[in-house]
Amino acid sequence: MYFEKKLGYSTARIILFVITILIFIVQASFLFFTDYYQLIILGLFIYIMIFFVILEIPLKIIVTDESIAMDCVKGLTTIYFNEIKSIEMQEIRGIQLWKSNFLGYSGIFYNFDIGIIHVKLRKFSQAFLIQTKSGKNYAFGCEDAATVVRYVKSKIQ
Repeated sequence: MYFEKKLGYSTARIILFVITILIFIVQASFLFFTDYYQLIILGLFIYIMIFFVILEIPLKIIVTDESIAMDCVKGLTTIYFNEIKSIEMQEIRGIQLWKSNFLGYSGIFYNFDIGIIHVKLRKFSQAFLIQTKSGKNYAFGCEDAATVVRYVKSKIQ
């Protein structure tokens, strides 16, 4: 069995994201015509940060007969079923340690009960938690997360 669940971004979020990038581009281009080199360096730093945020945008979740994977712009995060200790629907709450963006959440979160969680999802309300046998925790999400969780549970038991 193979299926993909796209994360389905709203048009308003995509338009807002593109407008934000265009504003940064216009601001940074004005900086090149000034004598303030510190502002030019700041503009380049902002460009680099936007680039790395774009790389982490989660696109779709892929479930095959032997693995579950989250496809991001920069590549796949794959977890094989034989590595999974448990999977359950859970709204993820915690302290953000590294990176997120408004086209989805991607990064590292810390939860006092669970520990460090590697998060790649669009909405926290659609999240499910995967705990591996090696002790790593992942939070993925999609629109029909309950179906994905049921399928993966049937494969790991």
